[in-house]
Amino acid sequence: MSLCRSNRINMSDLGTSSRGTRQRSRVQEATKGDNKDSSGGRDMFMQKLKMAAENKIGATKAEFFCKTFEEVHEKLVHRELNLDAAKKFLSAYES
Repeated sequence: MSLCRSNRINMSDLGTSSRGTRQRSRVQEATKGDNKDSSGGRDMFMQKLKMAAENKIGATKAEFFCKTFEEVHEKLVHRELNLDAAKKFLSAYES
């Protein structure tokens, strides 16, 4: 069993002291651009992955591979799919 720690901070945990208020505003500033940065970085990664895959296996298979990769990533990271299940999922799409 593996445990994942969220990088999200509950603002109510920071308290109402002046120190907590300063920490809260720092956290808010730090996380303000996270959604934009992470989606832009993800798009850039997927473009590079697709280009590399197209060079190695062709456009049709690369498209299929990238869609499968995104599915596995979504399930593994966001839905906490275990590693063995992810391997089985990937092996089902091997040709």
